[in-house]
Amino acid sequence: MSSSGDFLTQAEQAALHRHTYTSVLKGLLTHGEAKRFAAERLGITPVYLSNLLDPDHPPPSPALAERIVGALPLDADQRAGLLEHMILAREESAHSRSQLRGADPTSRQEMGAAHAALRRAYEASILNSTTAQHPIIGVRDAGKSLLARLDPRAMPLITIETCLIVHAAQMALNRWEDALSLTLLADAVLEQIDPAEARADTAWLHHLRVNIPYAQAVTYRNLNLARRSDLALQQALALLKTAPAVEQRFWLPQAYKERIGVLWHLPRFALAEVEGLGDAVRAVVDSRDEPGDAALLLMVDRALIDACTRYGSKRSLKRAVQIIQTRLDWLDGVPGAGPMQRVMFLRSALRTFWKQGRLAEWRYYAGEMLSMARQAGLRHQISEVRREYGAALDGVDAA
Repeated sequence: MSSSGDFLTQAEQAALHRHTYTSVLKGLLTHGEAKRFAAERLGITPVYLSNLLDPDHPPPSPALAERIVGALPLDADQRAGLLEHMILAREESAHSRSQLRGADPTSRQEMGAAHAALRRAYEASILNSTTAQHPIIGVRDAGKSLLARLDPRAMPLITIETCLIVHAAQMALNRWEDALSLTLLADAVLEQIDPAEARADTAWLHHLRVNIPYAQAVTYRNLNLARRSDLALQQALALLKTAPAVEQRFWLPQAYKERIGVLWHLPRFALAEVEGLGDAVRAVVDSRDEPGDAALLLMVDRALIDACTRYGSKRSLKRAVQIIQTRLDWLDGVPGAGPMQRVMFLRSALRTFWKQGRLAEWRYYAGEMLSMARQAGLRHQISEVRREYGAALDGVDAA
């Protein structure tokens, strides 16, 4: 059976991998003097390094790719993932066009059953944020195995949703480079769908059509590419204007929450717009009754805290602390909020306390966050916090 990779020509696969690694590099090397310092460390010119950030430029040699990846502030898993995309971009560029073979009825039934099992595992370990990181890794590995066996032309919607499930797992594992490539693959499959042939699955198609740019927006934001994130989010919002009411009720709060996150990553933003988006989420939530709404509002408040802290005025920092103190009193009791969401909220609270110099509170809640993350097996979150605060966590970590 053909794999999802065989759905694309080798040239298209190479372009997907190039877009992935150049996006990661651009996100890491666009701040301050990072590009110049990286070029000096690698012994190449800043011009050549700039060329490597262009998706149309030929990929670097494997030796240079290893040097580039080794010079970046990434953990071992992230380095391995980025290097894989750089190597694949070069290899796929050198190969000829691939051929697609169809799936037989038996395999279609098997793939459908495997997809249903993957969706159940996804709902249990990621959507419900259960107690350990290990199940998330299991979802990731099972999804990748399924993608290697799926025929995108025979089962396009299942392929797209599988890409997005693995994307969610990779985002939870801080594997943003692979997460981005999965959204690009999902988009490529979507482009090949004939709506007339998918008429029986119209509702599912509407959902996935919005999900893809939304997932891209989240990924670009985590790659420090706020403007690309904003463009993807605007695409999702434009699609929602003509989407069924049920999709609007589901996606608008998510999109507004993400918009808050995008805004505070831009150089300039209006705090009033951020607060207005928070109010818009609450208005939609008040009009419906969904099990995950309390956890969603917790993440909205987390985004507001980050925005207020980034804004940095006395008034905005006071507002951030107000939200934090209101939430901390009942953080463990938010319905539907699991360890991942609570740890993410505490990380935002830490940034506010750190910026204000409230070190006693920072140390206390850093200890709470580390304890919670350890118990849940969220080692990638711990890794990110260590990178953010460095030696300041040493004493806290030993407590």
